[in-house]
Order: sequence, then structure tokens, then C-alpha cells
Amino acid sequence: MFISGSLSGDLVSIVVTFVVIFDDPLSAHIASLRGTKWRNMRAKLTPTFTSGKMRMMFQTLVDCEVGLQKQMEMIKVEGGSLTMNEVAAQSFVFFLAGFETSSTLMTFTLYELARNQDVQQKLRDEIKIVLAKHDGKTTYDSINEMKYLNQVIDESLRVWPPAPLTSRYCVKDYKIPDEDVIIEKGTTVLIPILGIHYDEEYYPDPEKFDPERFSEENKNSRHHYTHLPFGEGPRNCIGMRFGLMQAKMGLASLLKNFKFTVNKKTKEPLKLVAHSIILTVEVVVVCYYKWAYQYWRRKNVPYLTPTVPFGNMGNAVKGKEHLGITIKRIYDEMKANGWKHGGIYTALSPTYFLIDLDYVRNITTKDFQYFLDHASYYNEEDDPLSAHLAALTGKRWQNLRAKLTPAFTSGKMRMMFQILLECEANLQKQMKVMCGKRQAIDIKEVLSRFTTDVIGSCAFGLDCKSFEDENSPVRVYFRKNFDEAATQNLKKIFAMNFPKLAKMLHITMIPRDVSDFFLKMFRDTVDYREKNHYSRNDFMQLLIDMKNNRFKGEDGNKVHGSTLTMNEIAAQSFVFFLAGFETSSTLMTFALYELARNQDIHQRLRDEIETVSAKHDGKITYDSINEMKYLSQVIDESLRMYPPALFTSRHCVKDYKIPDEDIIIEKGTTVLIPILGIHHDEEYYPDPEKFDPERFSEENKNSRHCSAFIPFGEGPRNTAEGSILTMNEVVAQSFVFFLGAFQTSSTLMTFTPHELSRNQVI
Repeated sequence: MFISGSLSGDLVSIVVTFVVIFDDPLSAHIASLRGTKWRNMRAKLTPTFTSGKMRMMFQTLVDCEVGLQKQMEMIKVEGGSLTMNEVAAQSFVFFLAGFETSSTLMTFTLYELARNQDVQQKLRDEIKIVLAKHDGKTTYDSINEMKYLNQVIDESLRVWPPAPLTSRYCVKDYKIPDEDVIIEKGTTVLIPILGIHYDEEYYPDPEKFDPERFSEENKNSRHHYTHLPFGEGPRNCIGMRFGLMQAKMGLASLLKNFKFTVNKKTKEPLKLVAHSIILTVEVVVVCYYKWAYQYWRRKNVPYLTPTVPFGNMGNAVKGKEHLGITIKRIYDEMKANGWKHGGIYTALSPTYFLIDLDYVRNITTKDFQYFLDHASYYNEEDDPLSAHLAALTGKRWQNLRAKLTPAFTSGKMRMMFQILLECEANLQKQMKVMCGKRQAIDIKEVLSRFTTDVIGSCAFGLDCKSFEDENSPVRVYFRKNFDEAATQNLKKIFAMNFPKLAKMLHITMIPRDVSDFFLKMFRDTVDYREKNHYSRNDFMQLLIDMKNNRFKGEDGNKVHGSTLTMNEIAAQSFVFFLAGFETSSTLMTFALYELARNQDIHQRLRDEIETVSAKHDGKITYDSINEMKYLSQVIDESLRMYPPALFTSRHCVKDYKIPDEDIIIEKGTTVLIPILGIHHDEEYYPDPEKFDPERFSEENKNSRHCSAFIPFGEGPRNTAEGSILTMNEVVAQSFVFFLGAFQTSSTLMTFTPHELSRNQVI
């Protein structure tokens, strides 16, 4: 009942789910067209396949039969028998070398006749009797008089249907009759033809070849939809009539003169060839990709041509270049085309790509309610650390952000500043020791150790001893997290394209041992402080106070409704550590690299540091750091050239109309914002490869679009929620100030120009 409704009566709601390949005109055939195009084409072609038209073409088949008979006579004279493959090959050549369905049908029919000699003899007798009535000639009418031939072919189609399944695509919500169930628009409907054909309810002893199942009496006793080898309804195979005529003509031609038996070389029972199934799957997959890759074309959005299977991200996925560089290349190409926006594909997923800065501002800030979420994957059940503020979505993100925002005010940052100074003393000591050796210093390694100590102390009150022990467990596990994350591009793409399936498969992004280590460390820290009533002015204490509902705002009053669970504390601590460990050290490394290459800028910065420091009795304070305006410019220019996030993304949570455009960005679409591309755009930053802090003087900043500089993203969902990175900027500025006591220069070991590691995450 449901099948008949889907295939015929309710076709308006459910249509076939084939594809149109826009780069291949031959693929736009009636089986793949959809909607109005299919209806129009069907209306045009239907008159071509009437019985009258078939009668007109029948003589062509008779003419071809002569060649088949000659070939068979030659085989007979040579005394050889035919294998099943040889029968298939001759049938294939006979029928214009192109109709796989007809040749396969005849092959399986001859195989079953060879196995069932009584059925074959009965059919041969019918053929001889009918042809005798027509002076031994094979005519359109004589073929149609062969009733048993029809039964044999129908039984072959039941046992060996050319399509083991068919499908339909729901184009609008459909209520199943007499059921309180709605099939939603966009759902694929699968119809298991092979399963129905082998159902004992309809066909007792279904493995047996028995043409009597299709006598008129037996056919009328079964449901009409128990036999659908070519599908059913308006979207069945329009060429079915011609295909059956071919098969009947070929079988009659062969059987009137030849008897078929099973050769010893025939392997029984027959098995479908594995590689042919794989090939079919490959064709289906490629066709689906091609259909999916028409998404932006259908929406009238300019797009860059994708390739199967990675869309526009092939170079990055294959490890040929950093993902951020791939995205910058896309930005440059679209900008050169004069586009304000465009469409790309990440594997199968259509991704909306922003170029115009007004569009960037609208999506990240002005129309933020449409783009609340990051396009990120997290699996809280299997990996609690992944459910941090940067990854959460919807209400959960909103609630957690509301809880955490009071923890990152300037007052809270000031409280933690003294901890930075405690770490600075060790840094100064280590730098003096290394400089005393008068050897080149790997500044990235030094800074990574420094930030590990700073974040470990600020976040957890831990002394990580990174300078004393290069294999400090915290460093080892963080390094492992970044190293392994860099090799998981395929897993990330899969999880982003199929998040529900990824969670069902328990896919996680953080290595299990890394997750276990940090979860234990966070829990042990919380347990120790709570049991020993220990308190300290750091990030961990802020989270513990929230957990126990003791958190106080700037005014000293308790902030209600800000409680956190243990897993939430662990996840937020982890992302705080992530943001500080790699982002800050990378930022400082690039800043020092550019200062080493631009000694005039370095000297000007050192002069400012000395001047400001003198005002504060040579002491480093929170206020003195914030007075260093040129330092801020140097940091901002470093962030422009080397943004920690080379791109960011948003997830459309409800349909959004692009202002002044007749284009709707559909709910569920990923939006990509190419930060590196914008930061290196000559329209906003002339000579973008030049390191020039003057770009960030107040005058120059005010002359540019506000979205031309977004190193941490923009709007309420900026990278790591912005507030956390305010702390990292203090770390970076503090360190550059500390380094003001040292002269920096590049060495022969410094790679210039440098390039981003293909596998590096940040």
C-alpha cells in the first residue's frame, strides 16, 4: 500500500532521486532529470514508445537477427559450446553493443532455461508453433503472441531484476495514509525490489524458477506492486517497452534454432561479481557528488568548480598545503573575479564564502541571531573536553557564555597579572643563560615553554617547570594534541559533514590519552583546593567559585545562576590552556621574527618600553603595559600578517536573506570567513607582505572598515570567545616588554621566506 502510494498516487510529493551532471550534457537524460524538466521531457518522449512506434522499429531488429544467426552457426560448426559470458557477449553485440539491461536479462533467462530443460522445451515448442502460423517469419505480431515467452521473461525479471532497488525523493512533507507519521521534505525513500521479489508471502519457494507464477490467473491473485523490475508509476523506465521487445526478439531468434545447456565451466550457484557492485556504488557516489555540486548553481551564487571527493579543499586534505593557504587562494580568486561572495564545497557540504566586508560584519555582528554557532564538531559524551565555549552551540553556548563573561573583565585580568610577573623572572634568567652561550636561540621553543609556565600557573596554579624539564608531562601531552590534530583532516571533514553519524561512531578529535591526562589534572586540582580550602587569584579559582556558586562580580556581589559542572570546568580550562599554549607563543614568535628583520621598528619599540618603564620606576605593571601604544601597533601588525586563526566559520541556524540580494542562505549552511585573505588584501593593506605597524595608528585604523582586521574573528562568537584572548595579548605584550632588554636578529638558520607547515593546526 505504501509502495503503491509512493510510486504512483502520491508522485506529487515523492519524485525519483537521480542526478543531473552539469558538466556532462549526456547525463541529463530522462532518468536523471527532476521536477518540471523531467515532466516536460517525459511528455515529449512518451509518444516515442507506443506500440505503433515499436512496430515501426521491429524490422530493424529482424535485420540485426541475421548477423546473430550467422555467428551462432559458426560456433555450431566449430563444435564449441557457449559459456554464459559468451552468450552475454553475443547478445551484447547483437543489441547495438549498448543495452546492458537487455543483454543481462537474456543472459539470465538462457541460464535458467539451460538449468530447467522442461521449461526450455515448452518455450521452444511455443516459438515453433507461433512462427509456423506466420510462415516461419519473426514479426511484431508473432512475438506478441508468445504468451509463455512473456511468462519466462517476467520470471527472469523477478529472479534477476536489473535494478535491485529504486528510490524516490520527497519534495514536500507527506503524511502516510492511516498512520500518524510524516515523511519530511528532503527524505529519501528506498524501495527494495529484490527483497519484494523474493518474499515468500508473494512467491512461495522464491529461489525456484517457475514461469507459471505469471499465468494470468496467478498474476491477478497478487498485489500489483509485487513485481516491479523496472520500478513503477510515472517514473519507471520509459524505454521498458523497447527493452522487452529486444529481449523477446533475441530469445526467440536463439531458441528457435538452438538448444542451451549448462556448461561444466559454469560456476553454480551464480554470484554477483563483487567489482561490478563496487563499480555501481562508485558510479552512484560520483553521481551524488555531481548532483550535490550543483547547489550553488541552483541558488544563483557564483562558485568555484569543485572536484570529487574533496570539493575545493583537495590540496589541504591531501597535505599539499596548509588549509589556511587553500582558503586564501580561494579568496584571492573570488576577489579577482569581482565577487562579493561565492560558493565552495568542503567534500559534499556547500559552504558560503564571504568576500565583501559588509557581508562579514552583517553575519558576525549585525545579523548575529542567524549565525549563533560555529561550524564545529564536538562529542561531549565520548570526549568531555571538546564541549568548550568555542565549540558549543545554541542555548548551551549562550548560557555558558553568560556564566563565563564576568570572569574576563579587566579587573579579573589585573588580579592575575602578578602571576605573569612571577613567571617572567624565570624567563629572564633563562634568556641570560642562553645569551651567555652566544649561540642562536630557537625562540619558538623558548616562548612555548614560557607560555606553558604562564598558562599552567594562571589557569591551574601549577608549576610546569618547562625550562627545567623539556619533557614536562603538560608540554608532552599538549604537543601530542597539536601534532595528532594536524593529521586528522579526513576525520574532521567526515565529522563536519556527518556530525550525527560521527557521534554514533564515537569519533573524537582529542586523543584519548590526552583527554584522560588533562581531565585527571583538572579534577585533581579542584579536589585539592576544595579539600584544603586553598584559594588563589587565577582562572581555575574563578571556575571553582562558579561551580560552588560563590563567584562574585566586579561590585563584590555574588553572581547568581553561574554554577558550572565538573566537566564544564574541565572543558573551559582546556580551551584556556589551548589558547595560551600555542596561540600566544606563535604570536610572539612571529612578532620577534619581524622585529629581527626590521631593526628600525625594533629600536623604536625598545625606546618606547624604556620611556614607559621609567615612568613606573622601572617596574612592570598592568597599567604600564597598557600605556605602550606602539607595542600594541606591533602586536596588531603581527596579528594581521600572521593571524592565529587563518579563517573562521559560522553556522546558519535559520534561513537568512542576504541584504539587497535575491538569495537565501539556508539553515544548516556553513559560512567561511577567510581571515588571512582579508588581512593580505591590497585594497585594505597596500604592500601587504611588508611589516608596518603604522597601519595601526589611530588615524589609519579609523580609515579602514572595522572588519578588515579580525585576527580572532568578530562579534559575540570571536575565536575562543575573545575574552580569553585578552589575557593572551597581555602575555604577549608582557613578553615583548621583557625582551626589550635584548637585541634580536635573524640568523643563517632562520628560513626566509618561511612557509606554514602543511599539517600545523595554528
